[in-house]
Amino acid sequence: EFLRSYREKRISELKSHHTNGAPAKPRKLYKTLHQIGPSQYLSILEDNPPSTRVIVHLTTALTTYSSQLNSELSQIAKKYGYARFVSMSACDAEFDEVVCPGVLWYDGGTLQGSLLGFWEDEDVESVGVEEVLLRHDVLRK
Repeated sequence: EFLRSYREKRISELKSHHTNGAPAKPRKLYKTLHQIGPSQYLSILEDNPPSTRVIVHLTTALTTYSSQLNSELSQIAKKYGYARFVSMSACDAEFDEVVCPGVLWYDGGTLQGSLLGFWEDEDVESVGVEEVLLRHDVLRK
């Protein structure tokens, strides 16, 4: 119910947003991976321009893959500065830790996709994290 209401609100806001010929603001560069808590999660989704992709890494202490993915995403964030990379505990986000590490991505506050159980379902070891994220359109060139 909450997500449906939130999504409707965001769609309404996006439809009512007009630039009226004003020059476009320069895009913000992020270039880092930030640890966040549950209180920051919604505000990060809501407070970004619609053109900013937010990539959320769901972590757990139960597997070393989460720390490996955090390390990889820290490097990738430097290369894809227009995307906002954040990392948070799966428990804090009310996800089961069995899905970790997981990646969710949002545009304009709307969930675009997810890769849950990232290392289990993908051939990450042979092609690399960046390539997997590009294949799934998480990253934009």
